[in-house]
Amino acid sequence: DYVKLAESRGEQVRPFGEVQAKVGQRGEQWARALSDVFPEITVIWYPAPYQLAWNYGRGVKKGLDAIVYGLQPAFFDGVLVGLDTRGTVVASLSSTYPDCEYRDMMAEVGLSRDAALMLSSVPKLVKSRLTHAVGLFTDFSVHEDPLGKYPPLSWSHTNLLVNQRDPEREKYASHNAMVASDRYAWSYGEGSQMLGISRLPMDIDNPPPLLRQYWQAHLEAHEPQNLYWRPPLIVDEGDYSEANATAAKADVAYWVAKEKEGFRVIAELPESWRFMLDTDLYYVFGRGGGPHTTKFDDRTWHTISIRRCWQSQGFPAKGPAQYRVWFDVPAEVDPTQEIFLAFGSRGRSGAIGHVHINGNYTDSKYLSPDVSMINVSGYIKPGQRNLLNLLFLRGDEGPSGLMGQVKLLVRAKSPVPMQQGP
Repeated sequence: DYVKLAESRGEQVRPFGEVQAKVGQRGEQWARALSDVFPEITVIWYPAPYQLAWNYGRGVKKGLDAIVYGLQPAFFDGVLVGLDTRGTVVASLSSTYPDCEYRDMMAEVGLSRDAALMLSSVPKLVKSRLTHAVGLFTDFSVHEDPLGKYPPLSWSHTNLLVNQRDPEREKYASHNAMVASDRYAWSYGEGSQMLGISRLPMDIDNPPPLLRQYWQAHLEAHEPQNLYWRPPLIVDEGDYSEANATAAKADVAYWVAKEKEGFRVIAELPESWRFMLDTDLYYVFGRGGGPHTTKFDDRTWHTISIRRCWQSQGFPAKGPAQYRVWFDVPAEVDPTQEIFLAFGSRGRSGAIGHVHINGNYTDSKYLSPDVSMINVSGYIKPGQRNLLNLLFLRGDEGPSGLMGQVKLLVRAKSPVPMQQGP
């Protein structure tokens, strides 16, 4: 916030329009200086020009002066004005990092173009000069490693189940990225030998067979492929009847233990929730609208019980998956006290990546299967309907999802030590 920064320094606070004009001038000067030395230069910009201002400003009606990165469009306008006509500006899209499908990549390219046109004061230059490059993250995964230990959970050259994309998905993702881009496509990685980088020990002169498959996939990506291809589900048709029964017993024991520890139930969430497998991460990145928001229409989603894994309820596949439910909280609940969201039982693939309550992203970004309780104080609205949305991360093995009751608890006695999400 440039106003707060100026005030903290005791400087004069100039009108936003004046600062905006100066930033645009600086962008033009920078581009002209660059063009004087490299008239045919290609500037590949990451993040994509205008994208940060757009991302932070969605839904803000007050204008660029009210949002983070509100001065960014002025700078890029100046760059487009000042750059030699032989030069090129490339917008690098990181929003396509997890994608495989051509339709999703083209949707992101379209969104970036629309954002630039809406925010720019020189839309004709945006149309004629701004090009796009689709980016892929070879190590991308909805796995997270809360302890930050290596090897990373996001990519393995020996264990296919760890990787977000198998070789077939990698082939189509690479091909589709090249087709969706205007001229350049790019791959990014932190630990994948596909890019010649490694955090994992390996004899590079004798690479594992799986890595050779990925290399071959990249070669085949340069050949024509079906742009209508869609990734198949990762099937899991295991019989988890015994696991469901075991989880039911563990669920009963869990709530008995919570009562003994001094917790009191203030609300029991319903048994039936809305559910959707999100294996292509469609909802994770908001393309179908944010399922965590109160205005989201979930009528096309399935109904599922939280007492059994989703494989046992007609969804024989591995995640990611979304759970969503509305629930009531009694009006007499004191919203200033500590309120905890507790999960009775979950499957082995029970890691939760996002916890949203009433549209708000809670502080707990990652809940491993052994974390059963999180503090949700400040997010709950007593006397009203409340919304909870959970993203279950991709599981390497079943059973998956919620397999027990979910309740809101408060402390009824003295505090007890409790594991929290990071």
